[in-house]
Amino acid sequence: MKNNKIKYDAEYSFQKYEYGWILVRTIVLDKINKKTGKNKISKKETYHTNLEQVLCKLIDNKAGDCESIKELKQFLCDIEKNIETTIRQLDI
Repeated sequence: MKNNKIKYDAEYSFQKYEYGWILVRTIVLDKINKKTGKNKISKKETYHTNLEQVLCKLIDNKAGDCESIKELKQFLCDIEKNIETTIRQLDI
């Protein structure tokens, strides 16, 4: 298996490493970087022992961002397709 970062969407990506998996959440902040003139970026990494834990954390975080039951239902309908597509990228 390749050791490349798998991009789930603009906010989340994950990667296999020697001891497990890393889930990375990238957040674009409203603050502007004085040197580059671009928005600052915050990256939060969480470490997991297996892929199932990574996907559970990703689903939990994304579901928590939904603002209504209708939005949550749509997210849950779409998540299976999105995860299947992402898993195919892993070549496992």
